[in-house]
Amino acid sequence: MNSAIPVTLTMAVMERRRVKTKKRKKQMKAQGKPHRRLKAIKTKKEMKKKKKKKKTTKMMAKRMRRMSLRIRAKNRILRSRKGLIMTQRERRGILKNLTKSPKAKAKRQ
Repeated sequence: MNSAIPVTLTMAVMERRRVKTKKRKKQMKAQGKPHRRLKAIKTKKEMKKKKKKKKTTKMMAKRMRRMSLRIRAKNRILRSRKGLIMTQRERRGILKNLTKSPKAKAKRQ
């Protein structure tokens, strides 16, 4: 029955912590700070334990994907305005409105 050992251990740890917090409470009261809430002192094992990362929900993932797509599209438009890129579609003149500025036209020629 080794499952009984950790239970007693945790009980002992909890008791020790309770005592520690009580002592700290007493000290605080002596200093005139009884209003402060006291957390139980964490054990070394608890301190080492990594906090679990929150999983992204489907909605959040969707929103993030949409945002990144939007940003990429915007960047592409800005780059084409500067005359840095010329896509196949622009060459065919479908995206005329993006390359209408005389500056962009001058840069390309």
